[in-house]
Amino acid sequence: MLAARAQTPPAVRYGRSDAVPCDFPFVDAWRGTGRTTRPATAQEASLRSSGTLDTLEQLVNRPSDRHRAETKPKLAKRARSRYLSIPVATALAEYARWHEGKPEGELVKSYRSSIYCGEKIEQEGGVLTSRYCGHRWCLICNRIRMGKAINAYEPEVSGWTDPQLVTLTVQNAPGDELRMTIEGMVKGFSQLVRKLRRDGHAVRAIRKLECTYNAQREDYHPHFHVVVEGERAADAMLDAWLRFGPKYTGREVKRGGQDVRPLDVDGGGLRELFKYFTKLTAKTQSGGKGYVGVPQLDVMFRAMRSKRVYQPYGFRTAKDVNEVDELDAVTVAISREDQATTWLWDDDVADWVDLETGECLTGHAPDAKSGRFAGYYGGPERVVEASERAPP
Repeated sequence: MLAARAQTPPAVRYGRSDAVPCDFPFVDAWRGTGRTTRPATAQEASLRSSGTLDTLEQLVNRPSDRHRAETKPKLAKRARSRYLSIPVATALAEYARWHEGKPEGELVKSYRSSIYCGEKIEQEGGVLTSRYCGHRWCLICNRIRMGKAINAYEPEVSGWTDPQLVTLTVQNAPGDELRMTIEGMVKGFSQLVRKLRRDGHAVRAIRKLECTYNAQREDYHPHFHVVVEGERAADAMLDAWLRFGPKYTGREVKRGGQDVRPLDVDGGGLRELFKYFTKLTAKTQSGGKGYVGVPQLDVMFRAMRSKRVYQPYGFRTAKDVNEVDELDAVTVAISREDQATTWLWDDDVADWVDLETGECLTGHAPDAKSGRFAGYYGGPERVVEASERAPP
């Protein structure tokens, strides 16, 4: 019954067989069952209302063919991000409910709100608007945050004469010491910048905090990537970290774990830097590559909570790139610009659907790689497995 329903075009399912149906290859839904967008409960409506309306750069004029051509692939990427985010957020919410012992704990609610991030898109006046959860684990919001960081920082760094990329690390930390280690790193870096300025360095830099999981060692690797103007300042920063890192974290800092190299801004080096703050993949015990488990993701997200991923020094940006508010998440309508339309997400087709006509918004079709990812985090057995063992 589920398979038959899932293969039925939305235009037929919603009673409009004369409408143009979606053309998509079916991929099993993330829990092995289809879920059609349904009316929100009072609790879910409250969670959704905590998101932020996307209103930046709304292009009210009728879009050109070029705008449509540029916008549709971006919308398809956003659909892919939502398709992948739902199973991750669901698994994290289930795990946090067990871990906290509170079905309605604060982090449980935060994880759950990401399930509904961007679920509904309103089209009016030739633009598309939606609401976003703004959380770090949400792939939709991370894409928005990355775009905002690029727009804010790339013009600044492009004007530097000698941009350098500095990597600063400390000894890996176990899960129960991760947040304390990150807090020490942040304090130590602030003291480092003050020291450099006292020594006469005009520090212009962007500090990015990242954390990855080492499945082979079963510990966590917090580190900084810092884009700084000038090789002299970069070298001084590295030397100072060898002293400030151990002092404020209590962890060993080895010279071989640090790095300074020129940053190729024109070659996309800055954009590559902004891609993620934690990877969802890691090397396995056998040396291959696998997905990071739900308990380990939960440890990292808890440790990083309320910490600024991006921090500029020596200059200011117009807006805080760490927050997802009033961001441009592709606002140009790509069809029926003069009509007011509500597009609702449908898990069966992995796209937003106009329930009146059955038309799909983007034509997104999950590929095999996306299906494997959704299957890993989305299967009910994965949540049970994650809940049976405590984080390392």
